Amino acid sequence: MRDEFSPKTKRLLADRVGHVCSNPNCRAPTSGPRLESDKAVVAGDAAHITAASPNGPRYDPSLTSEERRHHSNGIWLCVRDARIVDQDKSRYTVELLRRWKAEAEEDAKKRLARPQDHRISVSSDVMVFLGHVKSLIAALETYNENSIMLGIEEHIIQMTRNAELIGIPAPIEIETIPYPEGEIAPNPFLQDRFEGSCVIRFPDGSEDSGRSAHAAGLELLLEARDSAIVALKQWLIKLEHDS
Repeated sequence: MRDEFSPKTKRLLADRVGHVCSNPNCRAPTSGPRLESDKAVVAGDAAHITAASPNGPRYDPSLTSEERRHHSNGIWLCVRDARIVDQDKSRYTVELLRRWKAEAEEDAKKRLARPQDHRISVSSDVMVFLGHVKSLIAALETYNENSIMLGIEEHIIQMTRNAELIGIPAPIEIETIPYPEGEIAPNPFLQDRFEGSCVIRFPDGSEDSGRSAHAAGLELLLEARDSAIVALKQWLIKLEHDS
């Protein structure tokens, strides 16, 4: 027997987050109109934080059936994320899901009855953008000579794509140009870095840019990381405030 949520509990979980997905990197709306004027589509699900039955993910045998069915053991997610969190229980822990739930409810409280004009909407693109910004800030703040900056360029690429989707300039843009075909670098290790560029953009429209021969764009970014951190934190404050 599964300890399922009641319809009332499901409505409560959805209402408390404004009918959006509680995953901070998603925040997709979970309800909308159907073609028929008197019907709606629901694309969300009340997922159990600890499983409804012994064979489920994150099952807690210490809970009673009533506790498993209680709204405190539920989180509202889009149907996609509801399936994902149940298939990867090691990644999506009880602690993580409870944090998602608390943050989503707090976010909904801030948005409640606020006019939508003159601010950036809280869309999945904005949330993903902010996630990449936070990851880049953390990587740049902890950088030292022994750091391995794996994945930082991918964060920049994804952040740039999301910046375009939400209609703002890319906060950081790096590029590395290889030597032209047939031209030999004085050092063979420099063959793929004829010239690098790095542009750091601030919310007020100002820029910090630089170019250097025989340097990769990422190297230039690391040289200017203090400026990049300031710019990223300003974008973070602006978008979180506007949202």
